[in-house]
Amino acid sequence: MMKLKLLLLIYVCFALSAQALASNDVEDELLAMFEGSCRAVAISEAHGASNHVWLRNQLLLRKDLTDHVDIIAVEFANSFHQDLIDRYVIDGEDIDINEIAKIWRDTSQLTVWDSPIYEEFFKLARQGNLNRSPDRRVRILALGAPIDWANIENHEEIKPLLNRGKIMGERVRDHGVAVGRTLILVGFRHYELGVGQSTRIVERTFPGELCVVARIYGDDEATVHFAAQYIDNNQPKLFFPIVGTDIGGIEAKEMTYSSRRGSPKLEDIADGVIYLGSEVTQTQNPDPTIYEGWYGEELNRRAKIMWPQFGDKFFCPQFKDMGVEAKFC
Repeated sequence: MMKLKLLLLIYVCFALSAQALASNDVEDELLAMFEGSCRAVAISEAHGASNHVWLRNQLLLRKDLTDHVDIIAVEFANSFHQDLIDRYVIDGEDIDINEIAKIWRDTSQLTVWDSPIYEEFFKLARQGNLNRSPDRRVRILALGAPIDWANIENHEEIKPLLNRGKIMGERVRDHGVAVGRTLILVGFRHYELGVGQSTRIVERTFPGELCVVARIYGDDEATVHFAAQYIDNNQPKLFFPIVGTDIGGIEAKEMTYSSRRGSPKLEDIADGVIYLGSEVTQTQNPDPTIYEGWYGEELNRRAKIMWPQFGDKFFCPQFKDMGVEAKFC
């Protein structure tokens, strides 16, 4: 407990503003994990949450990022377009945004990555790299299955590409950790310590070299109690190590996601946690007009391939609710 109180005292004493420096501390604490035994650090990603992207956006623009990280592996990109990502993000090529959009649109997670925050991610990754010398640029590694939608016509062709946990784990293992220090941005269920399918694949080859960071946020009773006990003035955006602290003994399922059975503790599911404050997730939805033309029609085609039992107008009710004028519906 004394160690934890000392950590909080350091945060408070050196903060020049409650929000800005707290987030800077989180960045530094995360990057410092690579200086220890962690060759890979997985941070849970809240899909579409616009108020939780501050950390990754600030990391992308840090000029010293590549002092700590060589590769950022992301769930929200199709590995079939890895060459396109490298040309845009590493080489800095000027490429039409409609071509770039294939990176996040062409996955098996139909519409999930259409939020503007994913387009923003790749633009910031490119911007950050252009401010570094060519030999100091970070690579964005796509973890999504290598799906070539233009050449897929039926469910049997897509079926081998739907085991996302296995594919993501193998890509992190073979093209991430085997190559360099890897920061992983994925949904937590894929990289929960010990039980995530992707986690197990990486840990079999690189035991003890993968570290996991969970997120705690919201206004539920358990999180409010946590803030009252550990946070001065409910200050958001603080990093807490779990090992060697009494935080590790907190019931995990009361505050965050866990696929483990029973009542796991925070120390069972992660190596550290980020407290994001009492603000609940705010989702930034896509511009509905992107679905009015060929893309909306193509989404219906892909949905029919993935879930043939639902017919060829799977997304039409959703588009209608969004006010989309889609002639193909």
